[in-house]
Amino acid sequence: MSDILEKLDKAGLSPKQQSALTSLCRAVIHPEARVIAIVGSRGSGKTTMMQRVHEAVDADPCFAVTEIIDAALIDREAGILSTCIQALFDTGKPYSKFSETERDLKNAYEETFRQSLSLGDSFRQIAREMSMAPKQYLSTVEKRVLESRKLPEQFEDFLGQLREYRRKSSNPKNDKTPRMVVFLDDLDLAPTELLRPWAKAMVAHFAIDGITWVLSYNQKRMVDALSSPRIHHKKKKPDRETGDALLNKLVSGNDQFVLGGWSTEDRANFLPLHHQDPHATNNTDEKPPTPPSLQGLLERSGNHHLLLLLPGTPRGLEQLYEWLDRTETERNDQQATANSPAPAESLATTTASKQQPEGEQPNSKEQGDTAKYSDNLDPHVAMVKLAEVNHWKSFSGYLKSVPSNRIACKFTWSPDISVSAGDWVELLRSAKTIPRTTPLFEMPLPTLVRKQWTKIAQGEALTEVLCHLALRTETMTPYQLLGRMPFTHSRLNLCQIKCRFHENKLDRFLKDFGEQTGHHLFWGAWHKADDQGMWHFTLSPQLFWEKLLNLREGYPRDLLKALYYHQETLETHLEQVFNDNDTAFKSQFDLTGEGLQRGFLPRSLRALILLVDALERAPWHELEARQNHWSPITLVQCASAFQLSALAYRLWPDEIIFDCLSASAKQTEEEKGKSPEQLETGPEQASEASPPDEASEQVTQPPLVLYFPSQAFSRISQVSEQEINKAYRNLVITLTKLVKDEREIIAKDTLPSGISYENSRRELLSLLAKMLALPAVKDLSLPQSTTIEKETQSLFDAIRKRCQPAALDDPAS
Repeated sequence: MSDILEKLDKAGLSPKQQSALTSLCRAVIHPEARVIAIVGSRGSGKTTMMQRVHEAVDADPCFAVTEIIDAALIDREAGILSTCIQALFDTGKPYSKFSETERDLKNAYEETFRQSLSLGDSFRQIAREMSMAPKQYLSTVEKRVLESRKLPEQFEDFLGQLREYRRKSSNPKNDKTPRMVVFLDDLDLAPTELLRPWAKAMVAHFAIDGITWVLSYNQKRMVDALSSPRIHHKKKKPDRETGDALLNKLVSGNDQFVLGGWSTEDRANFLPLHHQDPHATNNTDEKPPTPPSLQGLLERSGNHHLLLLLPGTPRGLEQLYEWLDRTETERNDQQATANSPAPAESLATTTASKQQPEGEQPNSKEQGDTAKYSDNLDPHVAMVKLAEVNHWKSFSGYLKSVPSNRIACKFTWSPDISVSAGDWVELLRSAKTIPRTTPLFEMPLPTLVRKQWTKIAQGEALTEVLCHLALRTETMTPYQLLGRMPFTHSRLNLCQIKCRFHENKLDRFLKDFGEQTGHHLFWGAWHKADDQGMWHFTLSPQLFWEKLLNLREGYPRDLLKALYYHQETLETHLEQVFNDNDTAFKSQFDLTGEGLQRGFLPRSLRALILLVDALERAPWHELEARQNHWSPITLVQCASAFQLSALAYRLWPDEIIFDCLSASAKQTEEEKGKSPEQLETGPEQASEASPPDEASEQVTQPPLVLYFPSQAFSRISQVSEQEINKAYRNLVITLTKLVKDEREIIAKDTLPSGISYENSRRELLSLLAKMLALPAVKDLSLPQSTTIEKETQSLFDAIRKRCQPAALDDPAS
């Protein structure tokens, strides 16, 4: 037994597959083995496993094995058992000696083969078609029944003679007769009407000592074939309970070796067996080049996102690998032909000119296509091939009419769909996993996927891949995707503050006209309240994104008219500043052009989910409670800090951010307290020149750090607006330094883009860099007041007199 296990060919198999192959072979060569089954879906490697066990067992003289019988090719008239009996008889060939033993064996074979034909119902059908008389028909049926009863005894006699003949023909001195092994592959593909009577006969008579039956089949198809239709059911659906019970009687549970689907990691690292031959080259001094894995081929073609949808069977993986390999070779040849300088008068040119009719020119479109050759494979073509190797018929048909990058544009989620707290945690955990083949678990499925394609693929993976294609090709914007998903839209609605301000306070807020005022007005939305002199002010990330994406006007025209209608020059100046800001944003980030930085939000579903979760962690409700103590300027600074902190929270640990902010704030305070002469003096000389005094030795309070969600808001809410302004400036400066260092590290990284946590971090880092470059973010600060309270009061008095002079004279009003 150990010799057979050592001869097993395990080349190209993973450790898990090697262990399964060893267990299967050990079960086949066990002395008491009767029926062994290899169970798996189509293309899961059943035939490969059977072939390797067949090779190992065939080399041992203690076993006599048949050829691997393909059940799909069995003749309906011959039957399954008859085909196996013929294969057993063929193991003794060639029969060169016409001895008495050979004649007896041949007679036993012929009688057994003839009687095995009675297992099926074909003889009944023949008798009916011949229009026999009832008496003749009954006689024929009776004869066949009697012969079928003799079959088990006749088969056992034939098997004994065959084993004895094999013992004498191989080694006459050997006292041990070999054990017969029948290999029957793809049993579920045999004619359906033959499977049920064969299985019953096997259970009753043919699972005997001296012979081992090695089967392979698909569990579902096999159960369906063995199931009898329900008698009283209109559609005659099979009774799967009877089929499953019959199959378990045929093969016990311990003797069924199930080949499960490949793990996502094994699929990505897949290599066909012929690519793993260690003797691929005749030169022993040089190692053969290592072929790329399936993941490598997908990365070369620019289709890394398809790692989530790879087939789960070796056959499907091999088909996809061969297609990608062949396509890559053709594209490389095409590129080499396009880049190679052609001679002025070559043979190809001469031949083409001869074949070209007079007056016709070569196709300029084809020349243009060759000149515009791209290294990347068309994602739609790759998606169509992937659906083909996965046997997704409904999805393949849909791809013929709708491009893959536009399918996500048809996604809709039910408005009442929600994600529980536990599912949301699992969704975030899967979004932050390092392996590139991990889908978004607990991701709610859109209606289109849930109704049509949930069964053909893992719904979460298919949803993410289709969203990825739509976002990358810009057939759908990230903001549109966030608005369509109720479970993210509802969370974003919580990330906002709603305030009420009187015109008196807003006058102080807007009295210093300049660019800073335009930056602050860029963030929120102003609406007139029902109360006289009151205005609603709403701050949220959504309003900020909508203004950047030109989805709302944003200019508070009604507010400015109510406050400064009597000074048209001030209103005109503020509107001009606001428009200039808007123009600067568009030109800097190319939100509407054809540049590389098109768009603002991350074009990644995982990055968007991580961003929404981080924004939800910020203390928005606590900030809303401070509206009576702080001006709108400080509220805008805190809202901006919430967004910056949410991005930083997903990029670096809290300890790093907090330490950098504290160190930067401390350094700023030290530099502020020093004179220009001390700043020019080195730190060592300054310490020698000025001895420490008692005040400097006292323990100072830690600097204010405006970082959320790690830093508690309770301490922040007790400080003045000037302290908030300092902390905000420190946050912008510190994050700018961190982003610069991180982008230098990422620039050295050679990981390809695609659906992964690394790519999500890149997208979030790019968004943070864009925000820090916006004037409405980096230039937010408290304006220096130049208007005293009396001038402000006199201004409002003049406004009221000009609006309602008669009402002001009335003491009651």
